[in-house]
Amino acid sequence: MFMEETEILIVGGGLSGVYAAYLLSRQKIPFVLLEACSRIGGRILSTAHNGYFSDMGPSWYWPEINPKFVQLVQILGLEGYQQFEIGMGRFQYSDGSVTSVRGYATMPASWRLSGGMGSLVTGLMAYYS
Repeated sequence: MFMEETEILIVGGGLSGVYAAYLLSRQKIPFVLLEACSRIGGRILSTAHNGYFSDMGPSWYWPEINPKFVQLVQILGLEGYQQFEIGMGRFQYSDGSVTSVRGYATMPASWRLSGGMGSLVTGLMAYYS
């Protein structure tokens, strides 16, 4: 059995746990992060196919109402882009049926991360991996 002593234990490797680890590592404070799943990210899951990314969990952020999130995106050197609002899209239901949907504007404007939200988790983990 492996045992380790620590003063700080982070339970869960979702966004909050990974962000807590990021903040502690920037201050060079030791910690242990525990995650029950085989991957880090919690509800954030970005799948890639031929250079395109699909977010299977959270997808958007709103710069007008999430300025601290935008600041973190900038600190990590990530890039965002405004969600496409015109044209048509495809949506697949859980039963496999597919339908076309018309784009629509949101207020405030919604944004996505290049590389999917998974790039946020990867960027945060780069500071303490």
